[in-house]
Amino acid sequence: MPLKNPEVEFKGLIDDITRGFVQLFDTEAFKSRIRNFTNKHYDKGLLKGEAQVNMNFLRNTNNLEHLNNYSFTLVKDLTDDMSSALRKSLQEGLLNQESVSEIKGRVEAIFRGKDLKITDKNGNVRSINWRDRMTAIVRTESVRAENYGHADAIEQSGITFKKYVSVHMDARTSPICMTEDLKYGTPDKAIPMSDDFVVSVKGKIYK
Repeated sequence: MPLKNPEVEFKGLIDDITRGFVQLFDTEAFKSRIRNFTNKHYDKGLLKGEAQVNMNFLRNTNNLEHLNNYSFTLVKDLTDDMSSALRKSLQEGLLNQESVSEIKGRVEAIFRGKDLKITDKNGNVRSINWRDRMTAIVRTESVRAENYGHADAIEQSGITFKKYVSVHMDARTSPICMTEDLKYGTPDKAIPMSDDFVVSVKGKIYK
C-alpha cells in the first residue's frame, strides 16, 4: 500500500494551525490594543502642543482613525508573512517525516525570532525577522502618532509653527530616515507644518 503524501494528509491540520495563528492578531481585542497604543502616543503629542501654547485641544478623530488603520495594516502584513513562513516550515517538517518534538522546535524557532526566508507574491525570496520588524513598527508608529497629535494641536492653535525631523541613528536606521535627517534634521532646516517631508532615495520619492 503506497504511503500517503504527508503534506496532503495533514493539509487540514496545517491550515488550522496557520489560520489560528492569523486569527490571534485579527480579533477585536488585539485591534483594541493597537487603538489604545496609538491613542496614547497621539495624546502625548497633543499634550505637548497644549503645554507649548497654554491652550486645550481636541483629538482629530479622522487622523486617529487613519493612524489606527495604518498601524493595523502594518501588523497584518507582518502576520501574513509569518503565517506563510509557519505553513512552509510545517510542510517541510511533515515531508521530512520529522518527529513531533522536531516540528515543535521549528515552530518555537519562528516565534523566538529566527530569520525566515519567504517568497512574496511576485516570486521574490526575502528574509524576515518578526521581532525586528515588530520592534521597528512599534518605534516608528509611536513617533508617528505623537507627531500627528502635536501637529493637530499646533493647527488648532492658529499659531504659525514650523517642523523638522529628529532621527534616532543606529544600525537599523533606514536610508530613507538618514536622508530625511540630512535634509530636515535641524531647526534651521524646518519647513511649514502643512508641508510634507519629501526625500529621494535611489530615484524613488518618499513622503
